[in-house]
Amino acid sequence: NRTATLDFLRAQNIIVENSAVHTPAQNGGTEVSGNIIKTKARAMRAGAKLAQYLWVEIYRCAVYLYNRTPKYIYNWRTPYERLHTFVARRDGVITEGRKPYQAHLR
Repeated sequence: NRTATLDFLRAQNIIVENSAVHTPAQNGGTEVSGNIIKTKARAMRAGAKLAQYLWVEIYRCAVYLYNRTPKYIYNWRTPYERLHTFVARRDGVITEGRKPYQAHLR
């Protein structure tokens, strides 16, 4: 329900700014990150041979990994660190220094 969602966002003091119609370039970063998360989720499901009904948990895990993977454009900080004043716990995610070390791909 769109109205309920907008009411919730306003109650949280979140400003909703819609992009202009027929201008997909405005959504470029969002589309790219969404595609990365989708690709991670598909790879995890295929690699681990997980059942289709686990898709919600698989996507949550993909988002978790995306938010805790250091990025070059953020000076090897994570997206999580950009939003918070403290470093995210990396339980289960192995890193060497600040650059990503993808132990989960072994």
